[in-house]
Amino acid sequence: MPDFNFTPDEVEEKAGRKPWTRQREFTEEIKPEDMAETAAVYARAAGEAADAGDLAAQATHASIYAGGLDGDALVDGEGRIDATARGLQGNGQDIDQVVGYLVRAMNRAIEADEEVFGLVLGDGGLEEGRTRHVSAAISEWNGWQGALEAAVAAMPAPQLAVTRPVVPLDVSYRGRTLSLQPGGSMAQPVYRLPGSLADEIREKHLGNAAEDAVTTDGEITDAVEAYRTRLAEFGQELGDLGYDLSGGPFDLFTTEEMATFAGQRIAEELAKDNPDPDVLLRYTEGLNGIALGVFADPDKPGGEALSFLNPQERAYLLEFYEQLDADQLAALGALRDPDGDNTALRRVANGINLLTAAELGGIDITIPENKELIPDGIREFVYDYREGTGLYPIGNSEYQPALGRFNDFGALLSTATVPPGDVFARDLATAAVDVQFRTYNEYLGTDNTFSRDLLHTASLNTGASADLLNDDTFRDNLLSLHWEDSSGAGDLIRAGTTIPDGVDHNSDEARAYVQAAYHVLTDAPAHQDAVLASGVPGYFPADHSALQNAIGDTAVQYMDMLSKPSRESGFDEPSDPNDPNARTDRDLYGNDYRYSFQLSRDDRQGLFDMLLRGERSASQDFLDGVTSWQEVTAYNAFTRDPAVQHDQGSAFEGIGRVAGTVENAQNSVASVGNENRQQASAVTAIGQAGAVVRDLVAPLPAKVAIRAGAYGLGEMYRYSQPDPAIAAENARLDSLQYGDWVSETVVARAAIAADYNGLGGTELRDPGTDPDVDESDLHREVADVSGRYDWYADQLDQGYKETVG
Repeated sequence: MPDFNFTPDEVEEKAGRKPWTRQREFTEEIKPEDMAETAAVYARAAGEAADAGDLAAQATHASIYAGGLDGDALVDGEGRIDATARGLQGNGQDIDQVVGYLVRAMNRAIEADEEVFGLVLGDGGLEEGRTRHVSAAISEWNGWQGALEAAVAAMPAPQLAVTRPVVPLDVSYRGRTLSLQPGGSMAQPVYRLPGSLADEIREKHLGNAAEDAVTTDGEITDAVEAYRTRLAEFGQELGDLGYDLSGGPFDLFTTEEMATFAGQRIAEELAKDNPDPDVLLRYTEGLNGIALGVFADPDKPGGEALSFLNPQERAYLLEFYEQLDADQLAALGALRDPDGDNTALRRVANGINLLTAAELGGIDITIPENKELIPDGIREFVYDYREGTGLYPIGNSEYQPALGRFNDFGALLSTATVPPGDVFARDLATAAVDVQFRTYNEYLGTDNTFSRDLLHTASLNTGASADLLNDDTFRDNLLSLHWEDSSGAGDLIRAGTTIPDGVDHNSDEARAYVQAAYHVLTDAPAHQDAVLASGVPGYFPADHSALQNAIGDTAVQYMDMLSKPSRESGFDEPSDPNDPNARTDRDLYGNDYRYSFQLSRDDRQGLFDMLLRGERSASQDFLDGVTSWQEVTAYNAFTRDPAVQHDQGSAFEGIGRVAGTVENAQNSVASVGNENRQQASAVTAIGQAGAVVRDLVAPLPAKVAIRAGAYGLGEMYRYSQPDPAIAAENARLDSLQYGDWVSETVVARAAIAADYNGLGGTELRDPGTDPDVDESDLHREVADVSGRYDWYADQLDQGYKETVG
């Protein structure tokens, strides 16, 4: 008899569906045999966890140790986890709620596995149907065989064997007749059923089995989707309670299969005219759980990574983003609400940054071929933007809609709070600069926000930002461009030049930031026309105030170093890098620096000239920051010299040197007819003199990092100072803004705040608020105070004249 058996694999191949395979894989995903032990683990953990956020970690710890609770005692007669069993109660309402959801999720998983098992391997299931179809094929063949035997028996016997005719034999079965040609000899003819009939019978019943497989596969899809939808709902509830979905031994929420399902649901929702925010939140909960497993607070920018992606989490991320193409990622970014809740977008953006961060366990894209592992939807915007995207070549009719898509992807990434990895941050910034160069040269009325947003995202990685600014080519490109919105460029400069909180400014880690500041402050004036947006065509809406503000704030932050006397510009690092105590500047205004720099007089003057020629607000912010630095520096110097030892002269020389540089810059600005001489004035900062040391600095120890006191004051003044136009409109104040009187006034107020030589009870009137104060009044009051620190007044004057003279 021919072989009529067909295996489940053959049925699946015929059907183009894989119900048997899916059932096995689903059981492997669910692991129902482990559920009782998992419940036991959580029973132990619930009693130990401090809160919902700690439960997963405690469960991981509990899973290491065997015993302590009989898992079988937590399973009822139906094989379900008994939510009321002893030990499952926690030590608080949140714990009880979380455990309750986890138990329900376990039971729902068990139920789903049983349902799928029943569809394939249960009574009346697909496997039983397959055997019936095999039996039916055998029965049909046997029926034909019986019909053949009956037909042969009914043939008339020949009169003489030698004259027996060789004739076809008709065989009928179930309404079908086959005409069979005899084989063998004339004396002994043999009739057999053809092999093609066996093949036909087998193929027919295999087809019937395949039809059943298609039907069952659809039923499995329904059952699994119902389970995954419910699991996602549980996950959302657990996430809201603070439970880490990616933590602990219960990992059903972050399987690859759940990633596929979640990504597909997001894609389906984005295809609608009005995507439901609740659906987007529900199916990004897994991403949030993974981020929570790596960062204590992934929603807080700059947070420290506490862990790494494990293989399952990385696989989840890869599978999730494989479900979303470039259009869908752009569609998600288009939903960004500047004033609303962008939680779902932030989760997706954070997941992209995690996936591409080798240092956190993501894809190692330092290996070039690994870039191919990055899902296509992401790669199109960051790596393949020149290839068939619509932005290239020049003159492409799809340019504007393509730029809209890029802008939407940038909007998505801009919501990230998790920093990108070092390599991905560099790649984001490189793409941003490349696309900005393309779009500002081919501006067609659509602003490029893509580049701004990618630079902002790159700036979340401060170390990578510093490295980018220390790259001559990148820095030159960044400072040479015109920007519709320069805030992204400003973010990158701030991030790359500011030593992060918690990093010792004399540590090796600080080197890159100090060097980046040196490069920015020396190179920006060389790109002055670009930084000031000079010569930009009228149709291009350039706004460089954020860029200028970032450079100005960097200058204020490193004013200690800018104020030093020097013939040449240069970056300094210890001659012996292995000596942790080596310093390039010792006791610079009371501070030691392992890494430092200095600008020549010409380079310092060029920097100040440029900054005072910038946008009115940026120029004013810089002057406010300078005045604040002068006040903090003077206050610290007075504080370090309580016994009138006159050993802080260099600090006052530095203050005077900076005052002279400001005066030169103001005169330079006036000589080119720049209106900022009237609009941006140090006078506006005097109204707040004394407030800085009173509110932000005092009381200080004798040695303090002056940068820490001065940096960021420009941001404060941005919101606390009067409109700079007041200075331009008030001739009395305008007439007082020149020369070194501003720095003298600031120093006098600092001396009073420090109670230097008993000056604490002295008062100086404010020309900004007291209309009765004129120029002679102010000078007389300041002179009276400066007479109490005449040595330092001489040093202040010396530094000023050295620069102006």
